[in-house]
Amino acid sequence: MTGLLPRTYWCHRGYEGPVRVSIAPTGTTAAYPGLAVDWMRESVRAALPGLGRESFATAWAWLGDHRAVEVAVRELRCGRPYEFTLPTDAGCWTWTARLVSVLPLRDPCLASITPSPPAT
Repeated sequence: MTGLLPRTYWCHRGYEGPVRVSIAPTGTTAAYPGLAVDWMRESVRAALPGLGRESFATAWAWLGDHRAVEVAVRELRCGRPYEFTLPTDAGCWTWTARLVSVLPLRDPCLASITPSPPAT
């Protein structure tokens, strides 16, 4: 065992602006860079119906740019964060993915098991 913590990709969607919107900020983890970018793209697709014409066009162009997907995966593989920012009339959405180390969690089921004392 090398003592290194497991690595994963943290994905986050955030919003900044004065207007409260119906799509709440959210996040997830992904085991691989491609899955992180897939989550970002699906999250952008989910936001499309609520966007104005200009923001919709920007998001749609990013979703159709397959070279941007390749760049995003390559950046994440190199350990660099990737971000897509979408300004709207009401504020600004930001999707990010970055490589993070995670602490392994102990199984809560195993934590409640008390070892039996040795037989004497």
